[in-house]
Amino acid sequence: MAGLAIGVYVMKVGLWFGKDAVLVLMDACLSPQKAREMKEIAEKVRGVRGVHDLRLHKSGPVSFGEMHVEVEEALPLEKAHEISDEIEEKIRKRFKDIESITIHVEPVQKQKIKVGIPVVEDNGLESKTSAHFGNVPFFAFIELENNQTRNAYVKVNRTAKIAKKKGIGAAQFLVNEKVDAVLAGGMGEGPFHLLRDSLVQVYILQKGVEVREAIQLFENNKLEKMTVPIEKNENDR
Repeated sequence: MAGLAIGVYVMKVGLWFGKDAVLVLMDACLSPQKAREMKEIAEKVRGVRGVHDLRLHKSGPVSFGEMHVEVEEALPLEKAHEISDEIEEKIRKRFKDIESITIHVEPVQKQKIKVGIPVVEDNGLESKTSAHFGNVPFFAFIELENNQTRNAYVKVNRTAKIAKKKGIGAAQFLVNEKVDAVLAGGMGEGPFHLLRDSLVQVYILQKGVEVREAIQLFENNKLEKMTVPIEKNENDR
């Protein structure tokens, strides 16, 4: 009876280890629940457009991960690297048994884009754009999908009434509106870096054109990216 009991135990353990070995050879996910949680963690990182091909491999008591992360194609290389590091840090903090995780960053073209433009009036797509940034009375917002205007509206720039750091306030207002790009004649160092750190692309726009024309220039890739702050006055800071 003792020999039979030991034999059954040995067979049970053998089948258990054998199952894991077969799953590893088949490249199957050993923990679907853990994989789902890792995917959710990665998708919540700002700048991530999608996550796919997530795999988990086990070697003894530790696990190794691999995933493909989609980011906007215009994202600077250093920002893509920061996103990758942030994902790895958060996953390893959540799962202590993860020895390492390989993240493949894939640039993708975003189908839906939201653009913010400083304007001097509330006249929809016919609104005149402004050369300034922080103290403009309004901002126009245009939602594009596959280079087609799907929605457009204008909001009051309430931060124009504050005494100091109007540019910072305006930039935060645009970030809160979840814009992907800003078309402006200029802005100070503070709002410029706030937008860039929030993964918002900034483009140089000449004053006096209508919002409709500005969007056409943007869609046709005829606007130059702003790589350094361009201050018009102290209210743009």
